[in-house]
Amino acid sequence: GGMSSWSKLRSAPLIGQLQRRGSWDLSRKNLKVKPRAETLHHEPGALWVNPKGAVRLRWDMAILVLLVYCALVVPVQIAFSPQGMGWEFEVWSTVVDFVFLADVCINFRTAAVVSGHVTYSQRIVAEKYLKGWFLIDFISAIPIN
Repeated sequence: GGMSSWSKLRSAPLIGQLQRRGSWDLSRKNLKVKPRAETLHHEPGALWVNPKGAVRLRWDMAILVLLVYCALVVPVQIAFSPQGMGWEFEVWSTVVDFVFLADVCINFRTAAVVSGHVTYSQRIVAEKYLKGWFLIDFISAIPIN
């Protein structure tokens, strides 16, 4: 018993490589190799934040507290302290500005969820962030002194 034609074709070096890299769609309309979903969901390198992890949850809570502070406390301080806020307020304001800038950087290093799976692909993460919240985050991170 020899190998069937299909078995010979599948064992050819090039076809074997393609088969390992992707799954075949052999419909007449679509004769191409589709990448496997797993290739998008590789293991993280250094300095990645899991979007579903405790660190990210704590960071988001801290950012929320700072946003509420900026929305409620800062306007009141400015309205009722026209002679100046003092050096403490200036230092705190600078710290808050740096935290919001850090948030923009951290968002570029927070894995994205694609089709229910966490992906650490820098390209996919950057594309999702740039198309989503980036502009709002960036504008709000610019110091207004």
